[in-house]
Formats: sequence, C-alpha cells, structure tokens
Amino acid sequence: MTQTLTLQRTPLRTRKDVARVRMQARQVARLLGLGALEQLDIACHVFDLALAACRAGRKTTFRFQLCGDQFSVEDDRVGTVFGLRLCRPPEFAAEDLIWIATQLKDLVDADFLQALKEQNDDIRRLIEALKCCHTDLERVRAAKHPAA
Repeated sequence: MTQTLTLQRTPLRTRKDVARVRMQARQVARLLGLGALEQLDIACHVFDLALAACRAGRKTTFRFQLCGDQFSVEDDRVGTVFGLRLCRPPEFAAEDLIWIATQLKDLVDADFLQALKEQNDDIRRLIEALKCCHTDLERVRAAKHPAA
C-alpha cells in the first residue's frame, strides 16, 4: 500500500488565510513539477474552495497530500476537495518533498507581496498568450473568408 504524505497543512481561519492557501497550493504544484497552467488551475480551484469555506464561516484546515501519483487537497471538514493524477512522479524523495514544502510555506508567509506579484505576472503572461491566440484565430478566419 502506498503511503500518503501530507506536504502541508494550512489552517483556514481568516480571509488572509484564503490568499495564503492559494499561494501554497501553487507552490506545492510547482514543487510537484507541474507546468504554469496547471499550477494556476490548482491555485484557482483551491482559492474558490477556501473562499467558499471562509464565507460560510467554516474554520477548517486544508491539507496538500500525495499518495503515489495522486495529488489531492483535503478539507478536514469535508474531505477531498481537489484531486489530480500526476503524469510523472515528483523529482524528490518523499522525505525531501515534505521538507521542501515546509520551507515553501515559510517563504510564502515571509514574502506575501512577492508571491502576489508572481501570480500577477503569471496572469499577465496568460493574457498575452490569449491575445496572441485571438490574433491567430482572426488570421485563420480572415484566410477562410477573404473580403470580397
């Protein structure tokens, strides 16, 4: 049987904790070797779930867990709230993953604004990529339907 590793535990008590758990979700996703888009996807899901819990006045703890190739986010009150099968195993040994995740948590807590800036930069890059895709789509449409 594969051991379940808890990479991080984040108490959710205040609105600031909602932002913190989002940043931690992104950092753990990065640690697991996921790409920028997957990192943002996980961070957004976790943020929505944490915000809903906060708005409902539900004090809980979010746990980031790894069991074999399964990554999950657990809410102590409701169970699994997000799950994902990893395409490849993490590059680090289990003990190292736990240590690194702990160090990341300390970094997120220490540099809250820097983490928000990184998220903002990622969003800007995605917006630019979407603009390029939109431009390419317009070119394809124009080529299919030339002006008469």
